[in-house]
Formats: sequence, structure tokens, C-alpha cells
Amino acid sequence: MDTTAGQFFMVANQISNATSGVGLTAYDLTSRTATGTLNFNELNDAGPRNLVRWGSTGFGFISDGATSLNPSLFLFRSGLSKNPAAPAVTLSGSITGFGSLDVGVTSAAQSLTLTNSGSAPLNIRGITTTGDFATTNTCTASVAPNGSCTVLVTFKPTVAGAGTGFLTIVDDAISGEVVIGLSGTGTAPTLTIAPASGATTTATVTAGQTATYSLSIAATPGAAGTATLSCSGIPTNATCTISPSSLNLSSGANAAFTVTVNTQVVKTASLAIDRVKLAGIGLIFMVPVALLLASRPRSSYRVRACVLLLAFMPLIALTGCGGGGSTSTPPVPPQTLITPPGNYTLTVSATTSKATVSQALTLTVH
Repeated sequence: MDTTAGQFFMVANQISNATSGVGLTAYDLTSRTATGTLNFNELNDAGPRNLVRWGSTGFGFISDGATSLNPSLFLFRSGLSKNPAAPAVTLSGSITGFGSLDVGVTSAAQSLTLTNSGSAPLNIRGITTTGDFATTNTCTASVAPNGSCTVLVTFKPTVAGAGTGFLTIVDDAISGEVVIGLSGTGTAPTLTIAPASGATTTATVTAGQTATYSLSIAATPGAAGTATLSCSGIPTNATCTISPSSLNLSSGANAAFTVTVNTQVVKTASLAIDRVKLAGIGLIFMVPVALLLASRPRSSYRVRACVLLLAFMPLIALTGCGGGGSTSTPPVPPQTLITPPGNYTLTVSATTSKATVSQALTLTVH
């Protein structure tokens, strides 16, 4: 019995007489020629009629002698059943949950293989996703029988929290469109500061000494990039230095840095005043005196000369001492100031374009 042809129709007849069974003959719809017959000797019916299809491989008919009081319905399965040429979709592979991922980071792609397992070209009308999911594919508009293509799906969360969506494949297969649920979780990008191996975030020193903290910083994928480091909460008469002051962070890798707190500061001051500067100041004050005398024509020459001489005496003394050069008074010695004893909490912070983190450091000064 040929079952590879296209569309067909069935005819049910007696094999030879009312007691010899029923025969089913398949006819090709195009050529109208018989492609084979199956005989069912156990079915005795004088005139089988009303042949109907049942499911994918079953047929049935009502006996010619059936009445409302004596119905005779025969159902059976046979190898004569077949469908006309049609496309069909088979998917291999699977798309599981995408798990947790930093906001703004794209996941690795998960894939499906779409195969046309039918006997006619499969027309792809659309492959789309919803939510924070994206898809690409290698499928052409028409996939030949036994042909296949790849569908890729990625997840890129835009907000923190659970995310859901759908992958939809629309085609002309009898089974209809394919819809697959998608899920993933968005998380906030994170920086973490911790003590380096064998180190702590506490230090105890005597006033005037230096405390050193060995630390490391790590970033999740969404927080990676250049991190700027800073220190706050510095005690009185102390300084805080971070080395290096910035770090280039890659995802999942630890980067080391050092915080140094010096519990003393040195201040310098100078009271030196240049004698020439003083002379200049004196000259400025003498000019009005000279102008005043010049405006009094009746004053005798001797009087005016004496007044001017007396006015310029300080200037002559200032510029004349030291052989005409300028000298300065000795500078005041530097002054060292130390941090008062006590318990202090400093804060070291790291900031990238996507995240920030702070870590407290405890300092005890005796």
C-alpha cells in the first residue's frame, strides 16, 4: 500500500460478497488511480457506507443495515492514513532561566534549533521576544523540508527584580505558532571593599605614628570600570593618603590598595619682613608731608629742608643698613601637631559610573 503520495480519498466495498469482509482502497486524488487496498475479512457487511476519518490513522463506517435499534459502527486503524504535504516545526535544545544578572549587562545567548520536519516549505512570519529579552536568528523567510536554522535569545535587565517575557515563533505549520516563556532577574551593580588577606580594618598607634590599612576592592559585571577612591572622617591633626587613588576594575577580579593615616602634621610660619618693603611703606607716608611743605611758599627754605630731612630719616636708616641690601628676620621654626588620643572612625569610599561603596576603618590613638 503506497502511503507516500499526496492527497487521497478512500472507498469502502465488500471484498466479494456479504460474508467475505470489507476492503478499503486508497485512490490518489490527482491521478484517481488506486494506490492499494487493505482487506478486513472479519467485517461482514453487505454495503459499507459513510466512511469517515478518525484521528490521524483511524477510519470508521456505518453498516448498511444499521438502524436506530441496531446501530453498527465500525472503527479501526490502518496504515492507509496520511496527510497532504505540509510543513512542521521541531525544536531541539532548550532555553532555561537566565538567572541573576546586573542591570545593563547582556547575558550569554541561549539557543534553539528550529527544523522543518514536514514535507513542504515552512514559511517563517516572525520571531520576536517581549520584556528585557532580545532575539536574533539565522532563519530565512522559507525553510525547506529537513532544513534548520538557529534562534538565539539574550537577557539584558533594565531594572532590578524579576523579569519575564516570551519568545514567539509565528509560521504556517499546522501546529500553529510556538510560544516559550522566558525568565531572569536583574540585580544592582555592586562594589565590595574588604581587608586584604591577613589584614584588618582596625589599627592602634601612638600619637604621631602612622596607621596602614591593606584593602582590596571587587566589582560585579555591571559595576566594572574606573573606581575613584577617597577618604573622609579624618581626625584632627592627621592626614589620610590612598595609594593608588584610582583603580581600573574588571568583573570578578580583586584590586589591592593601601590607606595610610599619619597622626601628626607639621606647620611652618615666617614673620620675616623685608626691610625694603618697610622702606617703601615709610616712603608712602612721607609723600603727603613733602607735598604739604611744598604748598606753603612762605616757609623758609631752612625750615622746609629740616622737616623733609626728619621725614626721610627712617627711610634712609632702613635702606642704608646692611650695605644697601635687604635682610629678613629669622623664620619661625616648624611646629609639629599630633592627633589627640581617642577612638576614631574613618571612611574609605570607591565610586564608579554605576556603583559606589564605603568601608569604615577604626583607628585608636594612644
